[in-house]
Amino acid sequence: MVCSLRDATPTTLGAEDWYLSILGVAPEHQGEGLGRTVLQDGLFAADRMKKRCFLETFNARSVPFYAALGFTAVGEGIDTVTQSRFWVMARPSLPF
Repeated sequence: MVCSLRDATPTTLGAEDWYLSILGVAPEHQGEGLGRTVLQDGLFAADRMKKRCFLETFNARSVPFYAALGFTAVGEGIDTVTQSRFWVMARPSLPF
């Protein structure tokens, strides 16, 4: 799986960028704004520090969620172990 993600991640994303790890919201609470609330402080901090953020998601339903927060898909692939499709998404620092 690590090789699949590495291969799909553009080489322009690197050590200076902020990687957003795991975020999950219980299905019964999805759509209530909890995920956005959790991410907002971190994204605001990244904006203040002029840092680009990136993440990967294996959930197609998450792509529009992250897009609404300013992320765009910069890569995608199929995990070689699970055969699951994934997207790599990045967000530039935004003016605050």
